[in-house]
Amino acid sequence: MGSGLVSLIEAMAVELAPTRVNEVAPSLIVESTVADRFFKSAEEREGWRLKVEQTSPARRAVTLEDAARQVVGLITDPAITGSVRVVDGGQSLM
Repeated sequence: MGSGLVSLIEAMAVELAPTRVNEVAPSLIVESTVADRFFKSAEEREGWRLKVEQTSPARRAVTLEDAARQVVGLITDPAITGSVRVVDGGQSLM
């Protein structure tokens, strides 16, 4: 996640207030159709998932449900604006 994108979200939140502006930034979600473009085979996809589970701080790959929970949280909490929720199991910390 680049600092330019974070700055954009923050600036948009200020400029468009009182409309709330937030972003959810998940890592690659293994079961997504987008992931189909990255992996040539089911074995390659499974190998990536296992590597993430062994190396990320959360020791698990991100799921669609993980990202969806963050979207719901941002939608339902009227006090949050200008926020970027990184959903990557801690991969961006490494």
